[in-house]
Amino acid sequence: MVARGKIQKDPELQEYIGMIIDRMTYDATHQACVERFGEERVPSRSAIARYWRAKNNGHPPRPPFSTLGRDPELCAFIDTEKAGRTFEQLYDFCCEIFDASRVPSICTINRYWIRAHGRTRRKRGYKNLKNES
Repeated sequence: MVARGKIQKDPELQEYIGMIIDRMTYDATHQACVERFGEERVPSRSAIARYWRAKNNGHPPRPPFSTLGRDPELCAFIDTEKAGRTFEQLYDFCCEIFDASRVPSICTINRYWIRAHGRTRRKRGYKNLKNES
């Protein structure tokens, strides 16, 4: 008989770990679970890591988008306010709304946008520079 740990016996804990682990380290995931569920209900940091690797065929969680990926409020703000703005304008707007220490660089915002939403090109006015010579 296979022993079942605290995580397998607690569907609510499983769901919460699945929601946050892609944005945090195992230590931060453990701390967040302790804050939400209490010390007696949450297994150790290494048990969380073993559970996640077993669930995902040995693969660790995808690393977050630098520090920006660890700030869901800022990510949501960028996702909603990007429309019609350049990355420089978006950076300036973020600096007006959030504390300067929370706002990442323009390059980091750009990389986040590309990873989260894919690279897009304007349909009109785009020229293939390879074919112009």
